[in-house]
Amino acid sequence: MQRTASSFRSHCYLTVAVPFAISASQAAAQANFPSTANCQLGAPPQNAVVFPTHGVDLLLYPARAAIPSEYSGCQSVWLADGHLLSRAHFERGQLVSVWIQEPDKELLHCQYSAGALVSPTRPPNACPAAPDFPFNPERRISR
Repeated sequence: MQRTASSFRSHCYLTVAVPFAISASQAAAQANFPSTANCQLGAPPQNAVVFPTHGVDLLLYPARAAIPSEYSGCQSVWLADGHLLSRAHFERGQLVSVWIQEPDKELLHCQYSAGALVSPTRPPNACPAAPDFPFNPERRISR
């Protein structure tokens, strides 16, 4: 069952006790996100989809079902406390960048062209495969 961010927040706002080394605003400042649709969001919207993974609830916006095939914009994942975990940027339906900010790690910026990873290529498997995006929480990520 999918829950929305607003129903999740009213139920239990802080279910995550994950230390996060960087705030969403710091990540945004370092990443220099594009100005296309949903790329400048500082917090998850009320209609973000909540999905559990590894005992942690994450918030996704926009949901995969809401992203058209020729989408130009971003899809983001936040921790339940509002910290930005990842942001994927698409141009005309093609993945071009993914920013990942895992707890206690440096910001990782992955760039893609024609469905293939362009940079960084090291460390191996640091960036998710392009077919994993737009992210669908019901489909497993391959690295």
